[in-house]
Amino acid sequence: MRGITRERRWGTNSTVGIGYIVVPFGVDRDRFVKSCYRKQRVHIALDFGGTMYKNCYIDSRVLQEIKFPEESRELGSRVVYVMDKFNAVPVIVALLERADERVVSGEESFAIHRSINGGDLYIKGNGNGKIFLNLSSTKGAKMKINVSGEDSVLEVNNEGSTTLYTESDINLNSSGKVTQNFLNTSGEIDKTLKLDKAGLEYLDDNDNKFFIEFENGTINHNEGTEPIPLGNKLQTELNNLKEKLNTFLDTFVNTPAVPSDGGETIQTAVKIATALKEDADFDNINSEKSFID
Repeated sequence: MRGITRERRWGTNSTVGIGYIVVPFGVDRDRFVKSCYRKQRVHIALDFGGTMYKNCYIDSRVLQEIKFPEESRELGSRVVYVMDKFNAVPVIVALLERADERVVSGEESFAIHRSINGGDLYIKGNGNGKIFLNLSSTKGAKMKINVSGEDSVLEVNNEGSTTLYTESDINLNSSGKVTQNFLNTSGEIDKTLKLDKAGLEYLDDNDNKFFIEFENGTINHNEGTEPIPLGNKLQTELNNLKEKLNTFLDTFVNTPAVPSDGGETIQTAVKIATALKEDADFDNINSEKSFID
């Protein structure tokens, strides 16, 4: 009985085989790669014999996963192709990762790794409820989520803690109102912060309401109409009043009485002593921008 050999008879094509993505010599690599994605065609070199096939059809999902070599003398991703008896061009149907490309994963798990021009993307997830995404680039990585449409909604729900960390600024842009609700242990709203173009408003379940109006710079608590006294101004005027009262009492007590003048001596002494002290003025102690109930 004849033995089995891997040698292929001349003039025949393998039905199924393995090849490598290649970039032909003498072409601009970046322009060639863009053309491959646009046409959904690639060049491959066969694993056995090194024969090159040009403009091979490739499954669109496989096209998203393959890697092109950086140099024409190098080999890119290893792929599986099929070829019928009447078609001289292979059709690439699967990616067969090489040992140096393989991303180790487990049961009910997936991993995606892409790297080009100093950038790196890595996504890994598994069925036990974990997903990890990492972006990095020597030129600065960028991640963008865009939701458009008149009734579009972007919602993120988390029953645990949420952490947002950055070493630079955080910008939150909105043409409407920004609302933050604080929930109690029962999941009900007990405090609310609202921010819009008009001002900043605070509400809670104890009927407290605090509003800062941006246009005129006023601060209002519980829609109050009573102005809040200016602390430093009030303290100064009270100190003036206290000092004047103490001077009056000291002078009154320490001035000897003259029985024949009907107290005129004491009155004169008190007027002179208190006249040297600044009068208290309570006309301007109230704030013009802060009010309470």
